[in-house]
Amino acid sequence: MPSSYPFAASRIKALESKNITTEKLNRMIDMDDTASAIKILSEVGYAGALAINNENEYEKLLRKELFIVVDNMKDLTPNEKATDLFLKKFDYHNIKVILKCKFFRKDLDKNLFLPNGKYDAENMAEKIFEDEYSFLNGTLKNAIDVIYDNALNNTLTPSLIDLELDKAMYDDIFDELKNVKDKAVELYFKKEVDLTNLGIAFRGKLLNLGYNKINKMLIKHTSLDVDFLCKFEEKSLENILEEFRFTDYGEIVKNVVNDLNDGKGLVSFEKYTDNYLYGLFKENSFDFESISPMLSYYLGKLIEIKNIRIILVCLTNRLDKTLIRERLRS
Repeated sequence: MPSSYPFAASRIKALESKNITTEKLNRMIDMDDTASAIKILSEVGYAGALAINNENEYEKLLRKELFIVVDNMKDLTPNEKATDLFLKKFDYHNIKVILKCKFFRKDLDKNLFLPNGKYDAENMAEKIFEDEYSFLNGTLKNAIDVIYDNALNNTLTPSLIDLELDKAMYDDIFDELKNVKDKAVELYFKKEVDLTNLGIAFRGKLLNLGYNKINKMLIKHTSLDVDFLCKFEEKSLENILEEFRFTDYGEIVKNVVNDLNDGKGLVSFEKYTDNYLYGLFKENSFDFESISPMLSYYLGKLIEIKNIRIILVCLTNRLDKTLIRERLRS
């Protein structure tokens, strides 16, 4: 582990010089087919210059690049406790994959695993399939108990597994935040929870889920008015916009309301969220005495991978290039 923030930041800046530029993303969009777009990535040695057999295997490239990014985070971080909070999401994703295979009797596809956070995914799978949970923390064990109870009562669904583990993940994160003592990291996760809950409320409104169902889905640790979120279904879009107009989320809510009024649904909500959260660290990415350069690199790479995936999926399906550009994150 590097001994200082400046050392880690200087290494990160060297890595960022190899990021896929906006100019290259635009070149990829302008290509006639997926294979030509992938060739642009191969020219810059993307994903460690991994060779793939054909253009339909582009997910292998993106997966490889993600593993490289996570390895860089683990190797360079000067604050392991802080970066571990961001990598925790991979453990929870992998546990979701394992539990869905276990309870719904599906073969385990290891290609669905994301990089390891604290736990080795394959080792974790072996233990969970043997009903061995002693290696997990109490928060995860409690969530799995709820999942087991639903399985016994024949009420278990894949979405319930997602819901219980998402709640457990944020309980886990906010419990460990007490030991991190980094205001920027704490702010990030508070904002992420708020935006997650905002997305739940908007989806609940579109699906007419009602107060109780929305309330059951919301994540704790939010600064938002839970009662107002649960009542989204009965609120007009104008009421919702007015409620958030002068908050940190006013611009996001305005964009979402405009999209809904234009019949576009919530297709861009994740984009607005990603851009907002990335901006929390991007503006301080040259503060070499903080964790910001590391996390700006990490979040920026996640956005880069998402953007490349959007481009390749859209080119494969021959979607309009204007639509592709609208979907890209900053």
